[in-house]
Amino acid sequence: MKVAICDDNKEFVLILEKYLEDMDVTDIDCEVFYDGEALVDTYKRGSADYDVVFLDMEMDRLNGIDAANMIRKMDENVLIVFVTSHRKYVYKSFECSPFRFIVKPVSFEEFKDVFEKICIKLNDKPQYIVFYEKKEKIRLSCSDIIYFSCKTHDIIIHKKDGHTHKMRKSIGKLMEDLDDSKFVQVHRSYIINLEHVYKVGNNYVTMHHTDKLIPISDTYKDELNFKFLNCKERKFILL
Repeated sequence: MKVAICDDNKEFVLILEKYLEDMDVTDIDCEVFYDGEALVDTYKRGSADYDVVFLDMEMDRLNGIDAANMIRKMDENVLIVFVTSHRKYVYKSFECSPFRFIVKPVSFEEFKDVFEKICIKLNDKPQYIVFYEKKEKIRLSCSDIIYFSCKTHDIIIHKKDGHTHKMRKSIGKLMEDLDDSKFVQVHRSYIINLEHVYKVGNNYVTMHHTDKLIPISDTYKDELNFKFLNCKERKFILL
């Protein structure tokens, strides 16, 4: 979990860092900012890939609400938890869709309750793929990806909106990095997102959002059929 804390009160930052250390989670990566401008600049540089941001509402240089509104234009999915000393500011912040509010002083029990809700929410969030394209860091939601195709030594990412991205990676290494309950290799040059499958034929897969017919190799047929049925069963159960 990647966490950002943005608060100009250094003592309170230390408290939140200690609370995070005491959580029963081993893979928390926390970065601290002491003003909103520094946090927003990180987003503008494309260097921010946080899952959750704890954001003070009442900072001097750039207040939390303005910072959150700017962040939300660049990242629709990050969970924003506002920290405030005054409840009167709460209603001004709804525009940027905050996840929760915590009011100073924050007890460990209060923080733990919010943190547990964050963990539940993150488990439900779409997964992401992060890569570099032309030296720019790109972060895509896996749910926006229809399929991957391999061309020489490059992977082409095909999205629902019709746009594509290119990344330098082997198809085998890419498959290792993906959730294999959602993505399946169907050909030596193709990996598909099971969420966007319309129909599985004998030799081709028909996908939503594209007219492209994805070829199926005999090597991958059994695995594709098994995972496709499992994916449909999960959706049925969830509905």
